Formats: sequence, structure tokens, C-alpha cells
Amino acid sequence: MSCDYEAVRRLGLALPDVEEGTSYGTPALKVKGALMTRLWEDGQTLVRLPKVHPDAMRDLLQTAHRLALAPKKRPRARGRRRSQ
Repeated sequence: MSCDYEAVRRLGLALPDVEEGTSYGTPALKVKGALMTRLWEDGQTLVRLPKVHPDAMRDLLQTAHRLALAPKKRPRARGRRRSQ
């Protein structure tokens, strides 16, 4: 059994706050505007879809969803020291 983008789309849209969009002119899934995954020009996502079992894809998408929702850490400005 393998995955295609339609399976990725269906699994992704089942997660909270996921919406369809585009990224670099290709179909994408976003969480509250943050990119979760996209279809690349070669018809793949970040993994080789025909080689991924749907259960593994579900786990990958859940991780991508969690990471997309995680608060972003802001880097400290260089050259500035913390007050002591």
C-alpha cells in the first residue's frame, strides 16, 4: 500500500485548522497560514509518496501539524547583552 497526494490531502484536512492553499505555485496544506506540506513540481512531497504507508504518512502529517503550530522562537539581536 502506498500514498498519493490525494491521500495526503485527505489525511491533512482531517487535522484541526488545516486549509488548502498554494506554495511556489503548487498545492499545499497550511495550518493557520503556516506551511505544513506541499506538493513539489516533481509530484512528490518531502517524502517519496509511493514508498510511504498511509499510517506512516498520518504520523508524519501529525508531526508537521504540531510543528507548524509551535510558537516560533525569535533569535536575540546580536551585540546586545542581557541586563544583569
